[in-house]
Amino acid sequence: MKFRLCFNLGTVRHIDYQRQLDVSVQAGFDAVGLRMDSLEDYLSKGHTLEDAKQCLKKNNLTAVEMDFLPDWIYAKGKDQRAIMDRATVFYKTMAAIECPLLVATTVCEGKHDDALARENFREICRLASENKILIALEFLPWTPVDTIKKAWDIVRSVDLPNGGIVLDTFHYFMGKPKRQELYEVPIEKIFLFHLDDVKKVNADVIDLCRNYRVLPGEGIFVFDEILDYLFDSRYDGYYSLEILNKDYFHEDPVALARRSKESMEAVLDHQFRRWKSRT
Repeated sequence: MKFRLCFNLGTVRHIDYQRQLDVSVQAGFDAVGLRMDSLEDYLSKGHTLEDAKQCLKKNNLTAVEMDFLPDWIYAKGKDQRAIMDRATVFYKTMAAIECPLLVATTVCEGKHDDALARENFREICRLASENKILIALEFLPWTPVDTIKKAWDIVRSVDLPNGGIVLDTFHYFMGKPKRQELYEVPIEKIFLFHLDDVKKVNADVIDLCRNYRVLPGEGIFVFDEILDYLFDSRYDGYYSLEILNKDYFHEDPVALARRSKESMEAVLDHQFRRWKSRT
């Protein structure tokens, strides 16, 4: 089984945009997940969006995702208008470099408000559709939208073709997972899969997320449940590796990227063989 692998550049976000792309190619990736902060830093140094696009093309890299749009979910009034303006900047930037999918996280301020969350998700999807951009909602376990069920409730109720979900192993396992809730989500609404693991350390969930994630197979997660869902449902999208770990910044970026690809292949191949043996 050949999987579509993507290297999320947040894993090496301590180096600049051009170097991130070089590292990805040297590791054998042909698809990358971009970060808006790294891209904006690149643009601030006198480069253009056309330069950024050509960097991708020169390296034969496909841009799979753009990370990430925060603080939108409960925004209202002036804040709502500001976030929609910011989202529009994202969409135009992404269209210019041919990046099709924006990750919209549930990072937020304010009280939980289902109606407002749906209103804002509908609007960011509507604006995105004007530039043919997909919106992938990423639920986070320390926010009010902390499970795949709650994320799916928003996406299902808004019911727009370009609205879907990012399924991230860290966020899923830390969000009180229930297997049956996975299978309630149609696989075509899983726009992207993030594969990562985590160390067993004494830290709160935000600290674990931002500093202690590790390569798949090097942590505590058992991937049977979540990968069975993808295999059972014939998921054919990208498997994107996104690792946030402060210690990895001290490693050689090329060696880290190579280890990333090897760990993804090892876990996915093992899990697919296990799944195949019982089906």
